[in-house]
Amino acid sequence: MPYKDSEKQRAYSKLHYLTNKKKYIQSNKKRRDELKDYIRQMKQTTPCTDCGINYPYYVMDFDHIKDKEALINKFITNNNRTGLKNELAKCEVVCSNCHRQRSYARSMQSEDVRL
Repeated sequence: MPYKDSEKQRAYSKLHYLTNKKKYIQSNKKRRDELKDYIRQMKQTTPCTDCGINYPYYVMDFDHIKDKEALINKFITNNNRTGLKNELAKCEVVCSNCHRQRSYARSMQSEDVRL
């Protein structure tokens, strides 16, 4: 199948994708669902770093402590498991209330610096 002509290669790749489109879509959906389940499980089993209470996964947030490369959901959308794990290593799991308090405290510190 290797074509030396890049146009023929491109045409073959497009035809292959169109022929197997459902398979590719299902495969991508399966990987995204696996990453979502991984995130959900992590939030479900990790108590809040600040208050120590274990809330349901939908109440828990990831608070970026170190430099943020991208939002967590960007790695899920792109099916990037390695990037996701690297980004999660920069985060702490906190409940929504504690996350808001942390964010407010950080914003107040940055305002003091600007004044």
